[in-house]
Amino acid sequence: MVSFQGKRVVVTGGNSGIGKCIAKCFVDAGAKVLIGSRNADTLAAAAREIGALFEAVDVSDWQSTKSFAEAAKAKLGGIDIGVNSAGVEQMAMLKKHPEDHVSKMTAIQFNGAVHFMQHISNAMENGGNIVNISSLTGINSAPGYIAYGGAKAGVIHASKLAAVELASRGIRVNVVSPTVVLTPLVQKMCAVPGFEAALLEEHPLGRLPTPQDVADAVMWLAGDTARCVTGQNICVDSGARQTRLPRPADVARHAKAAST
Repeated sequence: MVSFQGKRVVVTGGNSGIGKCIAKCFVDAGAKVLIGSRNADTLAAAAREIGALFEAVDVSDWQSTKSFAEAAKAKLGGIDIGVNSAGVEQMAMLKKHPEDHVSKMTAIQFNGAVHFMQHISNAMENGGNIVNISSLTGINSAPGYIAYGGAKAGVIHASKLAAVELASRGIRVNVVSPTVVLTPLVQKMCAVPGFEAALLEEHPLGRLPTPQDVADAVMWLAGDTARCVTGQNICVDSGARQTRLPRPADVARHAKAAST
């Protein structure tokens, strides 16, 4: 494991899932880590579990994110690495979008990423790394992801633009875009007949990435071996970018085949 001894790391969405795994990896690598989330209860528990500091934040809110960055800088004594893993995924077909669906998805995903990049970079000295977690839905097409995938596509492009703006200060900005990640929730969904087979069919490597696979990509981007990498989007997708995301009809087809 690459050492991050002495590095000061901020991870939003660090209370659960991919964000929590990323935060723990940095702690294990010797970094001083602060995690953030809107959920105060799970945030404190996660921080105790992995050995991190914590601070509540709502990245969709500009002032909350600014206060979070200032508090993180004070608690850590500075910020070297910022990882934005905060987000919420909700599917909705265009015909049935609730009134607040688009505004909710863009506020958390896109606005949150921009708020994070602004305030974390402002809290950094010259030199640093920012990694945003996007999604393969920001690149590939799939029904039901117009708002979520559109916002994630915006995160990818905004990160490239920020990479150009912040380069003169020695701050690198990159993105990691995972496909469906094998979290406990996805593992439960794989029990649905046809679901896992439909997923694996569109992943040429024949496996779904784990949160650890995503964390490994983040840590590489944040490390010195990627010192000339900025404005890039790394897909942790088992090759799914070269195919397409599964459709409901694919699940039904595999479920039918499994029952015969």
